[in-house]
Amino acid sequence: MGRGYLLLAVVAVVLIPMAYAAADSITYGLCVEYSGGAEPGGAKPWLWATFEDIQVEVGEDEYVDGVKLTMFTGNLVDNEFVSTWAFNLDPDLSIAGLNVEHCGGVEVGKDKGDNDNISFSENGGKAGPAHGFDIVFSFPTADADRFGRNATSCYVFTHDSVGLSVGAFAFQNLGGTFYTAAHVQSIDAAPGSGWVGTCTGDDPVPEPATLTLLGVGLAGLILRRRG
Repeated sequence: MGRGYLLLAVVAVVLIPMAYAAADSITYGLCVEYSGGAEPGGAKPWLWATFEDIQVEVGEDEYVDGVKLTMFTGNLVDNEFVSTWAFNLDPDLSIAGLNVEHCGGVEVGKDKGDNDNISFSENGGKAGPAHGFDIVFSFPTADADRFGRNATSCYVFTHDSVGLSVGAFAFQNLGGTFYTAAHVQSIDAAPGSGWVGTCTGDDPVPEPATLTLLGVGLAGLILRRRG
């Protein structure tokens, strides 16, 4: 194999693993503590939120376009847990038409009845000092039911009026600060908790084909310069 072809292969191999998000999914990492509180003890990002396009069965042989949200606490440590997790919705969509159903993992608190601890309010949700969120999950704080380290929580969204796609959740809160934010408690460092948001510059992840073509194009430029 010539040096040029070898270089092309190496660049392609290096870049392809970066394209971890499918064309129908978006993943956000949370690695910024913004409230003046404590940072969680694990490596950054401490939390991840992944939105995936899915087909949701609503009747016999009847399906609608929905979105599955998976929240993951992979880099929390010790007794740390998430008590609140906030998200945003496309402002052109009616928040009143949004539906949500639990699909696995840790579930929001049930002390007020089913789903009463998931609030829908256009720009009305707060996440510590950050405000203007549309969807807020409130998880249990009792030891046995906490959303602790290395755990997942899954919910499926549908809408009464339109089919949903992951792009409906690729919006920042009012003020343009975070795509998602969460409250982590029981942190060893004082004051014992912190509000964390999406990593700086963490825009929606491009589809794999885009990154792959970018890598091939870059390799082609290098080859051309060396040719």
